[in-house]
Amino acid sequence: MFPKSIICLWCLFIFVPGRSLLAQDSTASSLKWNLQTCLTYAQKNNIQINSLRLSEKTSRQELLLSRSALLPNLYGSVSQVVTRGNNFNTSVGAYQSGITPTGSYGVTSAWTLYQGGYLRSDIQQKNLSVESANLNVLEQENSIILSITQSYLNILLDKESVIYQQNVFETSKAQVTQAQQRFNLGSVARKDVAQLQSQQANDQYTLVTYQNTERQDLLTLKQLLQLPTDASFDIVKPDTVIAGGTITPVNETQRIALQNRPEVKNSQLGVDISRIGLAKARSGYLPALSASGSLFSSYSNSNSNYFTQLNNNFYQQVGVTLSVPIFTRRSSAKTFRSAKLRRWSSNITNRKSRSRQ
Repeated sequence: MFPKSIICLWCLFIFVPGRSLLAQDSTASSLKWNLQTCLTYAQKNNIQINSLRLSEKTSRQELLLSRSALLPNLYGSVSQVVTRGNNFNTSVGAYQSGITPTGSYGVTSAWTLYQGGYLRSDIQQKNLSVESANLNVLEQENSIILSITQSYLNILLDKESVIYQQNVFETSKAQVTQAQQRFNLGSVARKDVAQLQSQQANDQYTLVTYQNTERQDLLTLKQLLQLPTDASFDIVKPDTVIAGGTITPVNETQRIALQNRPEVKNSQLGVDISRIGLAKARSGYLPALSASGSLFSSYSNSNSNYFTQLNNNFYQQVGVTLSVPIFTRRSSAKTFRSAKLRRWSSNITNRKSRSRQ
């Protein structure tokens, strides 16, 4: 069934001219679409595909964030305070009210030097997640292409069935008319006329059934295209369909599928992602090393010059911190065991995906 669908797909591309696509908010009013138009429209406007494309963009942002974690951060701070109060003036020997402005300025930075290999593993995992997101888009596109192609071919078969049954019904109708004329002349019995009328009714019922099947398959195609159900929509029927070429052997087809199908590649990526996730979980047992530094200065209203105060109060600080996990209330153990379970699950999913091809 699958090779025949592909053959028909290529034939439709060759023999049916394209039509212009509708805008996303159009209703496809009174238009006939060929298969290429249906596929292009679905790839551009399908909600599931567009949602997966957004997920892929989100994965790229997560990758950028994980790469940035290797860099040091930098924060600056500025503080200005005005204090009003009574101060003792030694010159006059009495308390005097006044306003005292003060200010402080600082810059701080921190840099993670080592975290048990977590940061590097996180970048690798996020990179694979971007590839997986791309494969999710391809997988959904392939799925919608196969569904639309199958539905399109079903409608073509329905149309041929309707034409055939229409001819059968017209023949039955002509036979009833002829038999009625012969009955009026006394050439045939009423029983023969009744049998032909019964056959005509049966042929008419079959015709209506085929027509309803065509309408139902058209509705299914519109649902796959996510068009309004009340849209006036039909497909283009090709004048000629030529089947040609050789059918690929089953073993070769399976080999190609295992190498190229996005489902198989994605399941293997899932195994790799879970493996790196296990390495990230192990880093929770390892020590972490970070460096920090700060620059700070301040001034207050006094007899000293503003810049002189900033110079006198200026200090620098550099430090290194080593954190060793001793007891994490089973947090690291839980994370590690969950990562092992995800890896086992991804291996099972990968085997299932490969066995279905």
